[in-house]
Amino acid sequence: MENSIAVCGLECDKCSIYLADKDETTAEGILDWFKKEGWRSETITVQEFMREGALCEGCRTDSTEGKHWSANCEIKICCIEDKQLDSCHLCSEFICELLYKWSKENEVYTKALNRLKQLLI
Repeated sequence: MENSIAVCGLECDKCSIYLADKDETTAEGILDWFKKEGWRSETITVQEFMREGALCEGCRTDSTEGKHWSANCEIKICCIEDKQLDSCHLCSEFICELLYKWSKENEVYTKALNRLKQLLI
């Protein structure tokens, strides 16, 4: 995938969740996190986890066929499902409160919002 940007500005091709079925080191990190959260059994191996396939195919996948890491992502639902836009930066309400609050959660999200701002230039 060429530097695909999610509706929120995250770079899919650099996302650990997106890459978890393609790289064993990445998969180990994600699997450890999933085990801590109780989302996977403590006995599952990295190889079994990777064989499950993609955890996320991006936010623009068909919800009935594709996989999105967080199918209930409020940003994805608002942008794609409710407003039928390809990206948040195309919205008349950009930068909305939802996106703004999300961008303050961590540096990666802040960079994602800044990436969307650059698309306006």
